[in-house]
Amino acid sequence: AIDLPCGPACAACGSGGESKHAMLQCICCGESFHRFCLGLPPDAEVDPLTWQCASCNVCSHCHSGVDEELLLLCDCGEAMHTYCLKPPLKAVPEGDWRCPKCVKSLKCERCGTSKPGRGGWRVDYRFCDECGKLHEEQGYCPLCMHDCRTEEGPMVCCDKCDFWVHAECDGFSERGYDFFVSKGDKMSYECPRCAKRQPLEYGRALDAKVPKSFKAKPDPSDAGCAPELSMAPPLQAAVAAGSAATPAGLAPLVAASAVVAAQSSTFAPPSLPQPSSLPPSLPPSIQQQQQQQQQQQQQ
Repeated sequence: AIDLPCGPACAACGSGGESKHAMLQCICCGESFHRFCLGLPPDAEVDPLTWQCASCNVCSHCHSGVDEELLLLCDCGEAMHTYCLKPPLKAVPEGDWRCPKCVKSLKCERCGTSKPGRGGWRVDYRFCDECGKLHEEQGYCPLCMHDCRTEEGPMVCCDKCDFWVHAECDGFSERGYDFFVSKGDKMSYECPRCAKRQPLEYGRALDAKVPKSFKAKPDPSDAGCAPELSMAPPLQAAVAAGSAATPAGLAPLVAASAVVAAQSSTFAPPSLPQPSSLPPSLPPSIQQQQQQQQQQQQQ
């Protein structure tokens, strides 16, 4: 014997199973529909005593089915003409539409506010006016939701949605991020929202792939930050001549100076511009006066 499903069949998918999946029955035509076949969220509040399917829906304000092309249908089953709304709409809006009752329970996905702002709800009622503009600019990290338009820290771009993600928000270590950058276009990345995974998983998996022999290349911008340490002329001459020609008193200084010079950066500070003309030497009469003053001071 074959067990046939009890109850009405869904007019959308043709299957039954009312005992396992809740269904709604139109009060006009009597057809039944699974809630998920209608695209209704599990927590959507629908009155089964007044619910009507899309084929039988009439405006809840004027109770008329005329001007069907101007009849807007909400996910909850409520329908209204564009001209019956307060304020009325001049045209049928693009994308989803929410009835006034459902709009009161909306919250912005990013900031959580229930007030849409002057521009109204944006992106299919997902964001308030301000956050909707930020979403269109792709100007926030989809994990922490913080504005990243002026960020200077390490970030990675999702190959699917083109949103920039803070590296630390997805578990990137400093070593793993350097390895990721070194691979360039050879390594792909999808944010947790697009890849349908938990945050931090990518960074942890990446750390396991980094070879032990990997060494990050030095940042060219860091080069030349430490000036070269130079030795005094007597020490330079002693080091150049070798230890045999080094005076005994200068030996410790020569040894220390050689170590410092070897460890110092190779960066040489730019030489100062030479003056176009040197000041003239002192006249002979002034030189004689200075010599006489020095002799008197010595006596």
